[in-house]
Amino acid sequence: MNVFNEITVPFNLEIFNFINHGLQNSFFDFIFPRITDLAQENSIMLFCLLILIIGAIFRNKKIIFVSVLAFLTLFIDLYILNILKAYFAQARPFAVLDNVHLLLDLNKVSSAAYSSFPSGHASNIFGFATAVGVNIDLKIKGKVFKSGWILFPIAILLAIVRVYIGVHWPFDILIGAILGILTALILTTVFKLVLRKFSIEF
Repeated sequence: MNVFNEITVPFNLEIFNFINHGLQNSFFDFIFPRITDLAQENSIMLFCLLILIIGAIFRNKKIIFVSVLAFLTLFIDLYILNILKAYFAQARPFAVLDNVHLLLDLNKVSSAAYSSFPSGHASNIFGFATAVGVNIDLKIKGKVFKSGWILFPIAILLAIVRVYIGVHWPFDILIGAILGILTALILTTVFKLVLRKFSIEF
């Protein structure tokens, strides 16, 4: 357990044990390993592409712009994540604890045991949820609301899943989520400023 992780104990350890052990049940054990990859970068790319296609089909410039924004958020996050992961080389829970309820094939864990901080999955899904959620409105039964009301609960679930299946500390997903949200919000502001200069509504 490196110095960085020691700074966040007992926060990391207590919440990790609560999620990884305290919430343990056969239903979660079956479902969570099967949905965790929805927050993986390849899945987010597909979601961005789907939004782009929808925007092109309906000739909706705003949806097209949002898809580009989501793509950029993902790529910038990945760049920052690679730097942070290499710098901190944070050990994953299963590398330092003996009793981890591990539900994922280690071959599917990027960079194996020492790339826990921050969580790429959390950054990916929260970046996507923010880029899309604060910019695209949904209309259901005459009521208009931000799509974030749907996307953020999904993002929270998928982030917690990473702790439940034993591959991340709670602090990993917290910082990953903050990274994704901030990147998306900053890019949204830049997008609006640039488009406004060209008299394009966003």
